[in-house]
Amino acid sequence: MLIRHVWIWAVVLMIAGFSGRHALLGDTASGDFSAPEPGPSVLYPSESFFLASDELVERFAGQETSSLARFYREDDYRLVWTDGQQLGQRGRDLLYVLESSAEYGLAPADYLPAQARDDDESSPAPYTETEIELTQGLLNLAQNIYGGRVDPSEVRGGWPFEAKRRELSVELKAAVREHDLDRALKSLEPPHEGYSRLKAALAGYRKIAASGLWKPAPAGPSLKPDMCDQRVGAVREMLVLLGDHPGRITSSGFAPLYKKNDENWELFDDRLESAVKSFQLRHGIEADGEVGPQTLAALNVPPEERIVQIELNMERWRWMPDSLEDRFVWANIPGYTLEIRNHGRLDLRMKTVVGIPGMRTPLLKSEMDYLVLNPHWNVPANIALNELVPEMKDDPNYLKDRNIRVFDRGAMGSGELSSEEIDWAEVGSDDFNYLLRQDPGPGNSLGRLKFKFPNPHGVALHDTPLKTKFEQAYRAQSHGCVRVERPWELARYVLQKATDYDPLEIEWFLSSKGTKKVHLDESLGVYFLYFTSWVDDDGRVQFRNDVYGYDKDLKRALDER
Repeated sequence: MLIRHVWIWAVVLMIAGFSGRHALLGDTASGDFSAPEPGPSVLYPSESFFLASDELVERFAGQETSSLARFYREDDYRLVWTDGQQLGQRGRDLLYVLESSAEYGLAPADYLPAQARDDDESSPAPYTETEIELTQGLLNLAQNIYGGRVDPSEVRGGWPFEAKRRELSVELKAAVREHDLDRALKSLEPPHEGYSRLKAALAGYRKIAASGLWKPAPAGPSLKPDMCDQRVGAVREMLVLLGDHPGRITSSGFAPLYKKNDENWELFDDRLESAVKSFQLRHGIEADGEVGPQTLAALNVPPEERIVQIELNMERWRWMPDSLEDRFVWANIPGYTLEIRNHGRLDLRMKTVVGIPGMRTPLLKSEMDYLVLNPHWNVPANIALNELVPEMKDDPNYLKDRNIRVFDRGAMGSGELSSEEIDWAEVGSDDFNYLLRQDPGPGNSLGRLKFKFPNPHGVALHDTPLKTKFEQAYRAQSHGCVRVERPWELARYVLQKATDYDPLEIEWFLSSKGTKKVHLDESLGVYFLYFTSWVDDDGRVQFRNDVYGYDKDLKRALDER
């Protein structure tokens, strides 16, 4: 561990050994808030620090506004972690805090001081450097806990919130002075339940990795219920380890339901089938209860990779604003789901279809202000050119059969044209001056309902006539908008407080070809976000494939810091 490397130089710098979590951390479990026993490394009384350092004064001359300078200026540039010759108790405690940063999903190596300096009594500079490096590590850790390690605007995908930054030096110094640093750091964490759930899941997967019990399930043909196969026992053990199958794990390993020489060891029984379905549901795989190639691949992802995946999504939570609206729509793109949260409570949940990787659904934050009953679909030019025009070249009735009309774009869509009179074989991107619009109806690509909110991408939530898409596990199949599984339920929910909401009138419009806008009296927050790991309301850790490659981009950005 990294802390072992720190000991190489820490032993040289300090006489007293590391004594665990002390008063700096505010750990009341031990009941020991006293100062260390007298000796060369003893701190001054708790309300003060070591003597002032001329070197610190000189170091920060002209840098009074920097976070480091502010930290020391609070107490007239007194040393905090060292006495100029060796680490004090606060320094040893801070080393523990920095090493423990992994519990936040962060990397201790980013915050620990540089290792190994020669003990040269003729020059106190190394100890001053150690002092400053410890403080910088603490400031960086606090800022990373609060706002993340990278600026979200610098990562592909366009996270829809600004970077969170805050001056923390003064409050951290106060926390050190009051022996309350642990609480101060935890107070900087995202206040959202989604983050705290992932943090707990991270600890669980670290235990799985540390147990040494995980091993990949053997390859082979698909395993199905009622089969007998020597690989079944290994699959069962991994599902016990991951929490999908009942069973116990002791200090000596698995306490199996069946012994390896038991005839049931190799039997794919009903209990294992239920466990496989549980695992599949947690990983966005069709829950058929069989261990096929996709399920086996997910089962064989090492826990270390899942740890990284959880850490990446904890980073995204650190990018989130501290507060959200009381009610909001939340579409998680890799999860292919839409949820409505009301004061934290889940009011509605349904499946979605999102953009294909080549036409990605954008990440955004907006507010829904109205919906459209029986919408027209103004076909985007790129879709018209790349998808509809080739069809029209082969089938002159293609547009007519789908109730799509053609207008002169130069006439602002007011001059309707006859599609039969256009030589579509000669139409290209340079002279595409047409607006294609699909009339309302059962075959309209937007279905019967469209939910509108301002955004620069022109995307919306909407119904779809292609209902079978929702039965598929992989649902990145739209042109960028988000199709919703149960639009009428969503409409009823968002229109609860609309003054012009008349259910009978809306039903009549939906059964006709009339188009109507219905405005919301109270706007509803809308978020399109990207999380490939989360913990659901039932406490199950969920993982999804990185459909747009944003996890890979984020990991690269973190590695290149």
